[in-house]
Order: sequence, then structure tokens, then C-alpha cells
Amino acid sequence: MGAWRIETDFNFTGNLDTQISSLFFNMTKDMAIWKRISQLYSGNLFIGLFLKNYNEGISISSTAINCISGRGLKLDFDIYSAYLEAISDDEIF
Repeated sequence: MGAWRIETDFNFTGNLDTQISSLFFNMTKDMAIWKRISQLYSGNLFIGLFLKNYNEGISISSTAINCISGRGLKLDFDIYSAYLEAISDDEIF
């Protein structure tokens, strides 16, 4: 068992398309290679979202989605809300 981990710079803009594009920029564009890799290994793209507010929207373009799915990768999100940090424990319960 092993792992191959590639990261992009931390980005506050919320532009996932740019982040995804920069992640794959220096990797092979040959989809036959990606197909073979995805047949041999389980791959995923992990995105951590840190929200300023408890309710925010974000989008990913179809081009970025195709970039991920064309490589046979699963898309994982962890979403962190600032809401709980902004209120006291008394208000939660």
C-alpha cells in the first residue's frame, strides 16, 4: 500500500477551477495513461473548504469536473463552517 500526494498552494479566492487546473498542469495529458493508472489504483482528489460564513456557495465548472472524472478520480470534500466558531456554547445547546 502506498500513496502519491500532490498539493497546490493554499488559496483564499475560492476559485476551484483554477486550483484544479494548476494541480493537473504539469501532469500527463495522455488519458490512456490515466485510464491505466485508475484501473490499477484507487485515486481521489481531496478538497478542503473553509467557509467564512455558515452558508456560502461554490461551483466547479464542467471543464474541471471532466478533468477529474476523465482521469478516473473520485472527488472528496471536507467542508468547515465558521458558524460554530462565531457563536458561544450556550447558543448551540
